[in-house]
Amino acid sequence: MSQLFNPQIFCENGIIFWSEIPIWGAMLPNATVCEPLFQERALTMMKEMVHTHLHHPSVVFWSVHNELDSRTQDAYEMTERMVELVKELDTSRLITYATMHPLEDVLLPLFDVIGINKYYGWYEGHVDGFREMLQKFHERAEQLGAGDKPVLMTEFGGAGIAGDVGWEPRLFSEDYQAHIVTEALEIFRGDLRIGGTYIWQFADIRGDLKSNARHFRDRARSFNNKGLVNEYRKPKQSFREVRRIYRAWSEQDR
Repeated sequence: MSQLFNPQIFCENGIIFWSEIPIWGAMLPNATVCEPLFQERALTMMKEMVHTHLHHPSVVFWSVHNELDSRTQDAYEMTERMVELVKELDTSRLITYATMHPLEDVLLPLFDVIGINKYYGWYEGHVDGFREMLQKFHERAEQLGAGDKPVLMTEFGGAGIAGDVGWEPRLFSEDYQAHIVTEALEIFRGDLRIGGTYIWQFADIRGDLKSNARHFRDRARSFNNKGLVNEYRKPKQSFREVRRIYRAWSEQDR
């Protein structure tokens, strides 16, 4: 087993589990969010999840949804109902979600912890764009009365095809993926209001390959290639760089 995933570390510090119901909303129309049946099913799933995992010691977060269109009043009203339900069921854990609209999100005050999913350097702009985005986000959070909320970078990264290496970083190369991840980690490390990071993702996974899909050309080999290791768990350059960074930070924090 890789030293990055040392079982001794897990035994000493434990595994943090983010438990989330299957509501992913990047392509979900707001009209669907307004439907009573959709909302009732969301509440039912939330109740079932909490009841199922209530006594599991690794669960730290209850997440109510992921990348919903969090810019609307409809989303606010539905989310408010879901947060209230979780508070009735369990007061011992943190309630959270992941937003892909951090600069327009209206849900920030509802949660204990705010998760941000952003892919600067991949889907938009350059990786350095995280700096300006986070500055604007913190200002907006203050304006909404959520400036004291812990913030996690819950998704970031880029695709790298295992074995594609060269003299310089370029799209889909291991070099460029490592560049995105390492630069982003340094930016987040320098922001004292970022409480933690989750690199998307550990391993390459098979994707839904349709030529008319929005991100069709992002799924080379018919895979989501953003893994630090490939589908056979063979490490890429980004894995080695992340291991190096985490080890260095661990030494600094001792």
